[in-house]
Amino acid sequence: MKKCNTCGLNKSLYDYCVRKISKDGLNYRGKDCDKLYRIQNKENIKKHQNKFQSNNPNRQKEIQAKYVKVNPEKRKESIKKYLKKYPEKQKAKAAVQYNRINGFELHHWSYNQEHWKDVIPISQTNHIKIHKYMSYNKEKMMYCSTITNGYFIIGELLNTKNKHQEFINQLLLNLNK
Repeated sequence: MKKCNTCGLNKSLYDYCVRKISKDGLNYRGKDCDKLYRIQNKENIKKHQNKFQSNNPNRQKEIQAKYVKVNPEKRKESIKKYLKKYPEKQKAKAAVQYNRINGFELHHWSYNQEHWKDVIPISQTNHIKIHKYMSYNKEKMMYCSTITNGYFIIGELLNTKNKHQEFINQLLLNLNK
């Protein structure tokens, strides 16, 4: 049992997230209080994250490179698992590998074979952002929205290129406000 610094209740250790720099290795707020804090302070947290990322632009790449160097076998195994689970994604990527556009990544809105070459050019930064708000429907081989933004509902299948593009445009517009 541990006392939550926010609500003052004694909670099970399972009700706390891991925080390596703490003496006990756990966060000082319980998971529920931490979630509420993050919802209430979303804007401040976002500003802090953006400031940190702009001051440390290569930090994430350095962390990933270090992990790959230290754990090459885990990385290889992870890639193998991914390719086995999503062979259609690898085939679609291979279909457009020579159609690169400088400064842009090619986002597949559908992994159905007839759509492999029908891609949406997008910056790497925005590509990473949009994937945080979509989930992959393996059965349909297309993405679904994971948020509602006034135009799209949670879980809505983005089953046309126009619908997908509109989702991306609205999402980026809202994120950049």
